[in-house]
Amino acid sequence: MTKTILITGTSRGIGRAIAIQLLSEGYQVIGLSRTQSIEHDNYTHYQIDLADLSTLPDRLKTLNLTIDGLICNAGIWHYSNFEELSYADIEQMVHLNLLSPLFLVKAFLPQMKQKRSGDIFFLGSESGLKGAPKQSVYSASKSALRAFAQSLRSESATKNIRVTMINPGSVKTDMLEIAPFSLSEDSLHHILPEDIAQLISYLLKARTGTVLDEITLSPQKHRLEKKKETTL
Repeated sequence: MTKTILITGTSRGIGRAIAIQLLSEGYQVIGLSRTQSIEHDNYTHYQIDLADLSTLPDRLKTLNLTIDGLICNAGIWHYSNFEELSYADIEQMVHLNLLSPLFLVKAFLPQMKQKRSGDIFFLGSESGLKGAPKQSVYSASKSALRAFAQSLRSESATKNIRVTMINPGSVKTDMLEIAPFSLSEDSLHHILPEDIAQLISYLLKARTGTVLDEITLSPQKHRLEKKKETTL
């Protein structure tokens, strides 16, 4: 039986890599994001602004989807001192990184409990394990998401629903375009989106009674490089 997996933030980065990996293995994939970047017979895309919580519950209800797995990947990151963040920046990070995953779980958990099976993955961050400088609200949102995942895991175990929190370290994606630093090109100094995609593929195929509650992925070595200034 082909499983249907819903993934948020499939337009680029980690979410896109996960979608491509699962599509290559025969899964039906549903992507929720603001833009579409994948063309595949088994891929269905819905254009949704996940940070717009006022419309999200109704949008999810009208989609009328039945899924076997949910991967909450979409997120946003700001690198600056807390006082430099605008109120809109703070609200957007909390809405997209924390509240939208909660809304998604609320929408799809009942059907998973009813059929007594399902997988839920949350993409967290190493910054959610220990607050990082210039990432205060981002760290707070990921830490809160981690606590939610732990509670949900305990609540859902009796219904055979597996809940996993994945905390990547330095991932080489375009999210770092706004940062004053970049990741070294040395493969030992960063994680690739494909690494996370392969991990999720493995977890989906694991024996039903086996659950990896939380996984932290780190590069072999940590090294950041200051971006070179460009002159016109």
